[in-house]
Amino acid sequence: MKRMVCLLLSLLLLLSLCACGGGETRSMPEWEPGEDAAAMEEADLDLTACHDAEEASAELIHLNQDPTGYLGMSLRMSGVFSMYESHGKTFYYCGLRDEDGCVENMELLFPDGLPEDFPKPGEEITVLGRVSRYTVERNGESFVCAVLEDVRLD
Repeated sequence: MKRMVCLLLSLLLLLSLCACGGGETRSMPEWEPGEDAAAMEEADLDLTACHDAEEASAELIHLNQDPTGYLGMSLRMSGVFSMYESHGKTFYYCGLRDEDGCVENMELLFPDGLPEDFPKPGEEITVLGRVSRYTVERNGESFVCAVLEDVRLD
């Protein structure tokens, strides 16, 4: 049963990457910054403080499915850094792996582009940023994608 759930979550992740990564039109993120990202110290939602990987993964899945209640919140999470290139654009992610090996990703947006000293893909990172979302228009359909903005290493 866990393998089936893991497989379904993996398929959903692949579909979300297709929807978010290959869209023709992206709207701007939907929150107004309330404070400078550099001033963030404490996270409104700290996934590194969860009791186990399952709890953190469940929270991140919920956030990715419906980011509305999380908009503007600061989020801290740990995971594996990855990059994905599509249509000439590079997308950055922090992937949270649960105990079954399933990965839930959070897209990362950096205020001034990826810092030169940022860890390499495949390395563990802990990041802090603000939750936002954008809309992708593709083939006449709209897809909402959650994103972590103003990201910095924590």
